[in-house]
Amino acid sequence: MRFLDLTQDFSLHTPAFAGYPGPAIRWIKRLAFEKAGGQEITMTLHVSTHLDAPAHFMTGGKFIGDLPLDFLIGPACVVDLQRYGIGDYDVYGPEHFERWEQDTGNRIAPPLPGELDRQIAARRDEVLHSPSRSHARLRRMGAEARRALDRG
Repeated sequence: MRFLDLTQDFSLHTPAFAGYPGPAIRWIKRLAFEKAGGQEITMTLHVSTHLDAPAHFMTGGKFIGDLPLDFLIGPACVVDLQRYGIGDYDVYGPEHFERWEQDTGNRIAPPLPGELDRQIAARRDEVLHSPSRSHARLRRMGAEARRALDRG
């Protein structure tokens, strides 16, 4: 079995999820005055590589500690979107993956049976319970779901 680490680099310049503040670093001890240097790093949980538990999106969902390790292991497809001008932290959508499929002749496998339904329900719950989400985003998510269903 081959493992692929999907961890993104972390720095002060790592962007946070839209609407969240990015990381901040401040000195709390100075070597010249306190014989030791110390820094404090603050950030939201939506910065860099992280895993949102199902409980983050839906009432009654599992927490990280409740998930079996094999939940995080499965088939994968590495798609390099840099050829389309998409950087590590840029916004991308289904149209970028479809273009990659057309250009390379490779097909990204559809989700396992029932997985798409769970993802749609989780995302719908996130949108409906978040006042900062717009109806336009909900429509886009519906369009993404229809596109995935049409692809089979």
